[in-house]
Amino acid sequence: MTTQEQLAAPSPPQINPLTVRLDWLTLALLTASAGMLGFVARSVLKQWAVAYLEPNSFYVYGPAIPFLVGVMLWHRRAILRAAPTAPSYAALPALFASLGVLLLGVKHEILAVASLGLLCSVWSGVWLILGGRFFRAAWFSLLFLAWMAPLPGPLLHEATFGSQQLSTELTDRFLHILQFPTTLHGNVITLDSFSLFVEEPCSGFMLLLTLLVISSAFAWLAGGGPPARRLLLFGLSLPLAIADNVFRLTLLAVVGDSFGARAEHVIHDPSGLAVVGLGLLLLFWIARRMGCRTFAGLPLF
Repeated sequence: MTTQEQLAAPSPPQINPLTVRLDWLTLALLTASAGMLGFVARSVLKQWAVAYLEPNSFYVYGPAIPFLVGVMLWHRRAILRAAPTAPSYAALPALFASLGVLLLGVKHEILAVASLGLLCSVWSGVWLILGGRFFRAAWFSLLFLAWMAPLPGPLLHEATFGSQQLSTELTDRFLHILQFPTTLHGNVITLDSFSLFVEEPCSGFMLLLTLLVISSAFAWLAGGGPPARRLLLFGLSLPLAIADNVFRLTLLAVVGDSFGARAEHVIHDPSGLAVVGLGLLLLFWIARRMGCRTFAGLPLF
């Protein structure tokens, strides 16, 4: 074939490498494995759902985690397509150990143990079926699934209590800066004509968890800045959540003292949503100042 004939010949059709590697047998194996794992862990999944839907839940973000994981995988689709997929039998010991932990937690009704076993079973199962290279390419998206598991009760209690104390003390100090005379007794801030009870839902830990989830996804999907800056963006979630909650508690105290308990009750719930929105806006502004220019590949900055 001459050079002109070679140039005129039609180019071979472009084949999606992900479609080639993820053939029907692999997809069937993934589906069957997910179904069996879901059946074994059905009691764990039910307890997760209860934790998400209970009043004043700390885990209201739980149902959004699979969607965020899907966005992360889509964002790295080019890298995942380039990653070769093949079964990795080195994952078998990890899978058997994870299933053992899951069954142990289910049998003894220990949610924290069963949750750990379920998550590790998912991770080791992906490693086994799709291989180590694919697992390394998708590691953060898979690790992000850990946000679905509720925290162990003692850890949640200690974290909530510490956040409650810190938020109460900082709010009391901020009210003094604003020239509002207060008296602090435990988690109760008493003003001239109003007392603010900083209970567990107002401790700020719920806001902290929500912002940590959002900021970790935000930092991973934001593009255009060095990785160290995006890591810093995630680290800023802690002070940002504390500042947001102190601002909200201060607002509630000022409104209650100035306009009465009824007015404070009216803005109590909407103010919680407002501070989450404020936190998102601040994250967006900080990311832009750090040099991030895209989000999930889209020029949103």
